[in-house]
Amino acid sequence: RIQQLEKLRENYNLQSQRIRDNYTLQMEKVRDNYNYQIKSLKEMKNLGSAQCAGVKDQYFDQISKIREYSSGQLDKCHENYIFQRQRLRKFSAQNYLKIRETKKYTQKTLN
Repeated sequence: RIQQLEKLRENYNLQSQRIRDNYTLQMEKVRDNYNYQIKSLKEMKNLGSAQCAGVKDQYFDQISKIREYSSGQLDKCHENYIFQRQRLRKFSAQNYLKIRETKKYTQKTLN
């Protein structure tokens, strides 16, 4: 049981770290794309600031969506970890009771 709990904890930590790494990677890509677009727009000085504002709004919208998605994934991962941990504990407790009852029955029949 202890090994199962350790393995469950290890898997949870790996999944959480993978989600965080993916979040960081996506944020870097969006940031790089935003910087490239702003740089291009600044080089074409004849375009108005409305396009820059549009790009900025799109950037913040993308960041918000990435943050919400990653947060949701972390929440699901945590809920699954808690559920699995409780299931494992419940299973272990039920097994213990079953073994104890079987032992009592065996002792009665032997005596």
